[in-house]
Amino acid sequence: MLKAQIARCQSLGFDPVTAAELEFFLFQGTHDEIAARGFRDLRPISSYNEDYNIFQTGKEEFVMRPVRNGLVAMGIPIEGSKGEAETGQGELNIRYAGAMDTADYYILAKHALKEIAHQNGLAATFMPKWHHDKVGSAAHIHQSLWQGGKNAFHDEGREIGKSELMDHYLAGLMAYAADYTFFMAPYVNSYKRFAKASFAPTQIVWSVDNRTAAFRICGEGTSAVRIECRTPGADMNPYRRRRRCWRQG
Repeated sequence: MLKAQIARCQSLGFDPVTAAELEFFLFQGTHDEIAARGFRDLRPISSYNEDYNIFQTGKEEFVMRPVRNGLVAMGIPIEGSKGEAETGQGELNIRYAGAMDTADYYILAKHALKEIAHQNGLAATFMPKWHHDKVGSAAHIHQSLWQGGKNAFHDEGREIGKSELMDHYLAGLMAYAADYTFFMAPYVNSYKRFAKASFAPTQIVWSVDNRTAAFRICGEGTSAVRIECRTPGADMNPYRRRRRCWRQG
């Protein structure tokens, strides 16, 4: 499906450009050890919120450094990693690229995290909601259309710098959100993540720099203005997300 949508965009003269933020949890014990316990009594690698916590993420560098370096050595453009807003939660940020490349990078990054965590006596999970009292894990997808090597979503003469094309694209995302959420939330557990006051969206709305909206406008007033889709969980299928290209008018 993604190949078909990319071809459709290119037939209209646009290249879809995307980036991914991948959230995950690290647990003490390997996947095999956790399975032997019946997947009970899971112990996150830390006991407090890791968001921008330099000390805790430093303690996890024995896992995250080989993840970053290994993926970069494979040609995957990793921008960095950070602690996220829950106990034992982290985030890996992948630099923007063509939509198909980003989908490949996303899958390879998940596999690398699992393997390297296992090699170091830990387990990584991408369950959207592993515990009802904990924040879920998302896969925020940044997207824009480019033309002639420039961001076609940018128009410095319009409000917040977004072009008319971006308005149409955003309208399409909202109009079909209920349909393609099937691919962004493919499992029963996926829907447990959609809880109020948890940074997971519960309404099909867009806003500027609002982390509770399904579609967040980032880069307001700059040439990097883009749409961040906050609906997908970390379990999404990146190859089957619908991306419609809309003609103006």
